Amino acid sequence: MAKITDRQMTAKPGNNDKWLSEVAIWGHGSLVARITPSGERLFYFRYSNSSGDRVTYPIGTYSRDGLEGTMTLAEAGQRAKELAGLHKAGIRDLREHLTTEEASRIAARDAELARLTSEKVAIEAEQARQAARKSVTELFEHWARVDLINRKDKGAEVRRMFEKDVLPFL
Repeated sequence: MAKITDRQMTAKPGNNDKWLSEVAIWGHGSLVARITPSGERLFYFRYSNSSGDRVTYPIGTYSRDGLEGTMTLAEAGQRAKELAGLHKAGIRDLREHLTTEEASRIAARDAELARLTSEKVAIEAEQARQAARKSVTELFEHWARVDLINRKDKGAEVRRMFEKDVLPFL
């Protein structure tokens, strides 16, 4: 099997799917490219799983320039070599292995997000608690607005005493 080239990948699509293939690691999988009649260019990794069935695992969409969400031929070849390396290392059910890895990565990310959220909530609660604390002066002002205002002198004498004798020492 020859190497897949950019020239082959950019060829005009035919009436049927056009399949191109190159070996990633001999005996452990191949990079396969598919050009559909609609012009879509897709990459797959083809390997044999633990039960001997041939599996075609999708790995990406071709773009000569490697636009976001796509991969160049070199990137697809590198990904195929990585997958073939896993296969060679003894992981025969790559699809299940990659699905499990992705699930564990998502679970770890979700756990980290939950931890960060709980830390943020704790910090906000502490800040709210600190903001809710009142100083002696604030408590005195509240008392003056609520209770001292009802006195005959509107709390002027109590205010004078507090401002002279109490508040300067606190």
